Amino acid sequence: MTSAAVTQSSLDELQQFWTKNHVSSRNLWPDATLPGAGGKDLRAVLAAQHSRRLLQDERTLKIVLRRHGEVAALACLIPLDWDSEQFGFPAARLEIVCAHEDHPQSLADRHELLERISDLCRRQSVCHLTARVDADELVTIHSLEHSGFELIDGIQTLSVRLPAPGPEAVAACDVRLYRTADLDQILDIARTAYVCDRFHSDWSLSHSKADRVNEAWVRNCCLGRMADAVIVGAYGDTVLGYVTCKFDTEATRLLGVGCGVIGMVATAAAARNTGVALAASRGALDWFHRHGAAAVEVGTQLRNTAAGRLYERCGFRLARVSLTFRKWIGDASAIISEGAAHAM
Repeated sequence: MTSAAVTQSSLDELQQFWTKNHVSSRNLWPDATLPGAGGKDLRAVLAAQHSRRLLQDERTLKIVLRRHGEVAALACLIPLDWDSEQFGFPAARLEIVCAHEDHPQSLADRHELLERISDLCRRQSVCHLTARVDADELVTIHSLEHSGFELIDGIQTLSVRLPAPGPEAVAACDVRLYRTADLDQILDIARTAYVCDRFHSDWSLSHSKADRVNEAWVRNCCLGRMADAVIVGAYGDTVLGYVTCKFDTEATRLLGVGCGVIGMVATAAAARNTGVALAASRGALDWFHRHGAAAVEVGTQLRNTAAGRLYERCGFRLARVSLTFRKWIGDASAIISEGAAHAM
């Protein structure tokens, strides 16, 4: 995918349109009064920075719908190289998607915009297209459904200020930083621990492929490519569970305080319900606190109630809910392979 098909609209024009018509600040920190942030609501600043970065990126395809010479709807299409490599077919993510606020016209404009995006994906041979939107973006949700997108995931995002409230975890294991010798055991856990994630909910991916995607993700975290630290719960040399930690560098820079994100959490099957996940999660919060974080976010599937309860025990509170949609573009029969792990 290239930016050759980008509509010749100036960045300032598109930025102004987004500023006037955007609804969501997805993936942006909801807490407006973090210590050190000056007591100001900086969500708008974060959202504007996020959109500007997307619009400036040469690899982002900007799709613009105009009426009477004026911008009527806007979306960004981002190629996903890592996902494409893991899935075995080209994948992309749809971002922004905004239109004028007038509901009937906005709905029609979004429908037309999404049809143009589907046509563009066909021309670019993109098969797998995802979009994640806040649960209150009803017009966008209706438009995605109308355009053939399927709901595959619901995410609850929780946040906590540090130091985290609540009692300390009773150590069910030793909690420490990842060591190179831990890798094989961690990957053994990662291959089977995730069953509620969006990869396993997506019929375009077999369960075996979804397992491999999660394994690759955790491997990259351990190798420092997708995480700043991995906290391990262990008994002697036996790894019982882990938590991956990463700083949100953009939010940290704009808010002026450290903002951390817990990414992947898992416990070995034999160690579940023993307190390992609680101990490792508290260990992750301690690591963030020692490294200057003022707040931490974590996301988990809506249906993963056990994980939600775990994070609440660690002091997290619900911040927002988002939904993930996927559209398969092209002949679906081409992906029914590896034993047809998913029923259509």
